[in-house]
Amino acid sequence: MLSKTLRRDFLGKFSKNIAEAADLINSIIDKTIESTKESANILSYEVVTTETFIHQIIQQAVQRYGVKNYEVILGDLLPVYGEKTLLYQLFMNLINNAIKFSSKKDTAILEIYSKTEDNNTIYYIKDNGIGIAETEKENLFGMFKRLSNANEFEGSGVGMAIVKRIIDKLHANIEFQSKVNEGTTFKIAFPNE
Repeated sequence: MLSKTLRRDFLGKFSKNIAEAADLINSIIDKTIESTKESANILSYEVVTTETFIHQIIQQAVQRYGVKNYEVILGDLLPVYGEKTLLYQLFMNLINNAIKFSSKKDTAILEIYSKTEDNNTIYYIKDNGIGIAETEKENLFGMFKRLSNANEFEGSGVGMAIVKRIIDKLHANIEFQSKVNEGTTFKIAFPNE
């Protein structure tokens, strides 16, 4: 058994490592975003067609998580005004989570569609995965936050923090509804200008 001093030292070092990792991730995100501003041709704000990369992300996620039985329901996938690299990263995180957390269901179901409303393009990403407990919803976008029912899934707890940073940089808005064992629906509102 560890002495109190050793435990305190261990906890202190562990906390310091977590803080340094969080700083590093934030620094990487900031540098990525800064580099997007410097490269006007590739990384400027524009109207981005999402359909092609959404299909690619879905196929990659299905393969990555070894999903055998799945159903993908795609509605209208409207273009979005934003920065292409950030949009790709945003959709990749949300779709990967939807597939990952549905992968142990008999049939994983993913639904994505969009519509125009109040000068915004609204995207919905819906799954039938493990869902989010009411007590954990408030902290979903925190750094290193893992859901209590996600222990059997890989992850570092930084994906949704990255999603929130990207949403903020795109001046978009994200909301979600979720029920444990029934799934989650994310609603992302992108300003059209």
